Amino acid sequence: MKFNIEGNEPKKIPLSQATGKKKIAVTVPFIFIGCILLAKNIPGGLALIMIPGAYALVGLIEILGGKSLSNASQNWDALPKWKKIVYPFIFILVFFIAVGFLLSAMFD
Repeated sequence: MKFNIEGNEPKKIPLSQATGKKKIAVTVPFIFIGCILLAKNIPGGLALIMIPGAYALVGLIEILGGKSLSNASQNWDALPKWKKIVYPFIFILVFFIAVGFLLSAMFD
């Protein structure tokens, strides 16, 4: 834990700069409440799942990747030029394949 120069008070870190585990831990109660609201057909449940769910997904990506997404720009700039071309192409290709599978499963 980081401390201020003035005293022994812990330095407050914004949630956007927190670790991936903390991002997931903060969003779990909202997702749980959203699931309960959805189960009872109460409006607003989907928003309580999707908005914190996106934030939890960022935390999960940070945990799996081992790096903070706030440093993603620096990591991207350090990549060789050929990787900057190939990676987006692969990502878009995988995205379209996944959407194709989902759509074919929905309409079968």
